Amino acid sequence: MERSDQRRGETTTVYELADGESVSSGVVTAIAAVSDADAVPTADTARGTAVLEPLYAAVDPEALDDLFGDGSGTAGTPDRVTFTYHGYEVTVTGDRRIGLERLERAAGERAE
Repeated sequence: MERSDQRRGETTTVYELADGESVSSGVVTAIAAVSDADAVPTADTARGTAVLEPLYAAVDPEALDDLFGDGSGTAGTPDRVTFTYHGYEVTVTGDRRIGLERLERAAGERAE
């Protein structure tokens, strides 16, 4: 489930993980949805459609999943982890929500 709200004048999207969904899978799903990019290139990928780089280019997916586990809030689960992926600041919280904030586009980058 996604929702957008205004904070400090910028749009932030919050993605809530489904039961049984891994954090790493949720990050890729959320980024693909807000950026209109394909998570994996396929024969049906339209020319000009952006494709996400592998999540491991930004963070270790297995370590991310291990940190947040199944969401039971066991001791040792961090309050939050923040990293940058596909032009977004991604914040995963201990309650297994994923916050996405679009980073400012670099000069010359086309609008999505």
